[in-house]
Amino acid sequence: MSIEYIVSSKNKKKRKQSQVYSIEKEKRNSYNGITTEGLEMKKIHLPIIIEIDEDGYYIVTCPLFKGCHSYGETIDEALENIKEVIEICLEETKVEELNKFIGFRELEVVQ
Repeated sequence: MSIEYIVSSKNKKKRKQSQVYSIEKEKRNSYNGITTEGLEMKKIHLPIIIEIDEDGYYIVTCPLFKGCHSYGETIDEALENIKEVIEICLEETKVEELNKFIGFRELEVVQ
C-alpha cells in the first residue's frame, strides 16, 4: 500500500480541501516486484499535523482517523512512523468512513 502525505508550510501556496484529501486510482503493472496487472492502486492524500513536544520529539497526527498518532526524533522518522500507523488504520476503516477534514484555524485565548 502506498501512502503519500502533504506537509503544509507557510511558504507553500494554500491548497484547496479537495487537493489535500483526495483519492486517485492508478493502474500499474507492478508494485514492489509483485505483478498487479489489472488491479487498481489507490493513492490517498491525507492531512498530517506535526508538533514538537517538550523533549524535542516530533508528534504526528492524522485527524481523519481516531487515535492515529505517532512520533519520532526527526520529522522524517515521525512521518515514516505515521505511515505505518495509517496503514493499520486503513485495514480497520473503509476510506468512505473516514472523518472529514475541514481545516486548521487559530483561536485567540486571553490568559
